[in-house]
Amino acid sequence: RGNKLLVLVLALVLVLALALVLQERGKPGIKIGVLHSLSGTMAASETPLVDALRLAVEEANQSGGVNGAQIEMIVADCRSDAGYCALQAEKLIAQDGVHALFGCWTSACRKAVRTVVEKHHHLLFYPVQYEGLERSPDILYTGAVPNQQIIPMVSWALQQHGRRVYLIGSDYVFPRTANQIVRKLLLAKGGQLLAERYVPLGEQNMDRVARESAA
Repeated sequence: RGNKLLVLVLALVLVLALALVLQERGKPGIKIGVLHSLSGTMAASETPLVDALRLAVEEANQSGGVNGAQIEMIVADCRSDAGYCALQAEKLIAQDGVHALFGCWTSACRKAVRTVVEKHHHLLFYPVQYEGLERSPDILYTGAVPNQQIIPMVSWALQQHGRRVYLIGSDYVFPRTANQIVRKLLLAKGGQLLAERYVPLGEQNMDRVARESAA
């Protein structure tokens, strides 16, 4: 998965950079803004994405850049806060003059940044799986959606492990939307929903949920 992500990020950087060089020949460097959380709840998930993108950029630059233009990364720490990430997106676009944004993880973050990129008619590359049910002319969604990920997984689990299902998720957009899809699939396939529970994003004490699901 890591190698595929690296190849994808590198391809996106190179395609974007080439287009920008052709449009803005003569301007030094190509700036890309990176919006990921390096602190807070999401840091463990998002820091590797920054590292992968940095590696891709370094390899491209060491090979001479794109048409002689070097790629410059400007990284913003979203602090695991969707609202703050949107403010950083505004800064990267309006003040730093980046040509495109790469980033976000949670759907809440993406939706907050979407408002900014659509206002500026800018471009966001969104690298991870998400709940679908959204489209924007200013966002390139590269991750799997439920019909590619959740539906096959649930169908397999019902066949292999029984039809009694307990749904648990963090309390934000993706888990709630995903579980709506799971509920409909259970109804269609004769599954039994035992309970549906949500906990705050970043919650580590799952004792109550574990006791309930085991009962």
